[in-house]
Amino acid sequence: MNWVGERLREDLSGVDIRLLDNEATQLLQNFWLVGVDDPSLDLDDQRTAMSQARDGFVIMLAHSPEIASRLSPGVDLVLSGHTHGGQVVLPLIGAPWGKAIGGGYRYGLFELKAAKLYVTSGVGMTHLPVRFLCPPEVVYVELRKGDGPQDQ
Repeated sequence: MNWVGERLREDLSGVDIRLLDNEATQLLQNFWLVGVDDPSLDLDDQRTAMSQARDGFVIMLAHSPEIASRLSPGVDLVLSGHTHGGQVVLPLIGAPWGKAIGGGYRYGLFELKAAKLYVTSGVGMTHLPVRFLCPPEVVYVELRKGDGPQDQ
């Protein structure tokens, strides 16, 4: 765990919030939430986290979308951030730092080989305290049970 994770674990120790650090937790029968440490720092241990999840629908929480290039089998949906959506998006040019961070997954919903990935622009900023043409967002994800892959 990196120093940010250690600080977060310390800050959350007094409240009833569980930090999933390369761990899985069962939310409902056949429904798992898996959290991994920061993939951009190669701290994610998907093997350990996924070994705790049984058959069923698996949502993985990963700080960085870079995990998409080495995603473990059995993950259905990855939710991540890290990129801030590019933070600064210039007309006609786009986000100057957009492809350099997050493994090319800057913002939005992506179809991977066996899973979906959603990268939020989040609410924070990094390096410069500015956002331009990249509004902050808080994402609400609603999951519905379907009959097959076409309904996901």
